[in-house]
Order: sequence, then C-alpha cells, then structure tokens
Amino acid sequence: NSEFIKKILNKLLDNALKFTRKGSITCGYSIDPKQIKFFVKDTGSGIEKSKLETIFKIFNQEDVSMTREYEGSGLGLSIAKAMARLLDGDINVTSKKGKGSEFILTIPNNTHTVHALNNHTKFYGEDKPLVLVAEDEKLNFLLIKALLDSLDYNYIRAVNGLVAVDYCKYHPNISLVLMDIQMPVMNGIEATKEIRKFRPDLPIIATTAYAQTGDRIKFLKAGCNDYISKPIKRKKLLEVFSNYIDS
Repeated sequence: NSEFIKKILNKLLDNALKFTRKGSITCGYSIDPKQIKFFVKDTGSGIEKSKLETIFKIFNQEDVSMTREYEGSGLGLSIAKAMARLLDGDINVTSKKGKGSEFILTIPNNTHTVHALNNHTKFYGEDKPLVLVAEDEKLNFLLIKALLDSLDYNYIRAVNGLVAVDYCKYHPNISLVLMDIQMPVMNGIEATKEIRKFRPDLPIIATTAYAQTGDRIKFLKAGCNDYISKPIKRKKLLEVFSNYIDS
C-alpha cells in the first residue's frame, strides 16, 4: 500500500508541476476513522468544467494545442486513478479555468495504511534530488528516464527551452538540468542563458548528439557546466551526478 500511495502522489504532484508555471502547489492529508484523504492543490492553468469528466482518460489533454508542450498528463492521471481503485479508493478533481485545480485521493482507513504513512512521510522531491530533463524527442527522453529510474532519482520533463526556463524559475528544488541543445520554441543555449540570470549556481549539463569541434567551448560560454554526448551512458551520468549533485 505504501508504494502505491507514493506512486499515486508522485503522479499527482508531477501533473501539478507541469501546469503550474507560477504560484504555489500545496499537498497534505487528513485521517478520520473511515478514510484517509490526500490532496494536491495548485494555482496552475486549471481545467474547464466541461472537460473534468474526461481528464483521466488515457492521453486526453485539456487543450490539444498543449499536447506537445506539456507531454501526456492524461496517461499519468489515468494510471493514478487505476492504482487508487486497486486500493479500493478513488481520485476526484475540482478545478477552475485560470485559477488552478485540486486533486483528492481518498482511500479506506486501515491499520496497514496508517502505519505506511508514519513510515513514509517523505514524498516527491524530498528524499532525493530532482533532475529537470529538457528534451523534446520522446525516445531520447524515455532512454534518459530509464537511466534516472535505475538510479532512483526524481525527474520532471520540459519539452522545449521556454518551459525549462519556467520550471527553473518557479521550482527551486531542481538540483540539476540535463539540457538538450536542439529544441523548439527556445533552444538549449538560449534557455541556459536565461536560467543563468536567476539561477547562477544551478548545474546545467548540455546534451547533444551532434557535438563538433569547439562545441564544448560554446556550451561553457553559454553557461553550461559540462556536456554529455548522446546516447547518454549510465557511467557518464553517474560521473556527472557525482560531480554536481552528490559532491
């Protein structure tokens, strides 16, 4: 039960992070004799009332035009709801367009669940570093995701440089950025320059499949701490984390 609860909350928090460019995200829980309620509340973009019933469907998106910018929240929410039902619980949402959303996970109260809460009070981002993966290509992201999963790191994804800048601006718990250089809307070089204006000490590692002579100097001049060639190897990623996060 404890692992299911953590995974569900991670998905709800990840969803809140994706859609809250500024403002706040609040989470917590309450316990009564019959049930336990967890809530994740944000001041993000919100969801239209007419679409609230469909947001848990796989790959459904509040706005189709946002699908590329904010990758696949529907899948995470549908999985979270399915997991909640395996615990004999459910997830409900209230939202107002332009004001934010509140997701409530409700599960039956029992001794095992309360014991799990007492032993797992650290949720998303508290017990291990949070890595921002700025990567527009889905396959590349999935490869990096597999590496981060194997290393037990938290991560969030930005699919262009502009979103990466916003994430770094409004989420100070980000410990390191893996910055793809070639991205739409705003490339990795420009995004790094913007991030350096307000996060001068945040480790930013350029990632590119097309490194040429002189590129390393260009990346460093833009504000990157280092760079990794794609495809990224686990050994190299461990080395980077050792140098910039774990040191």
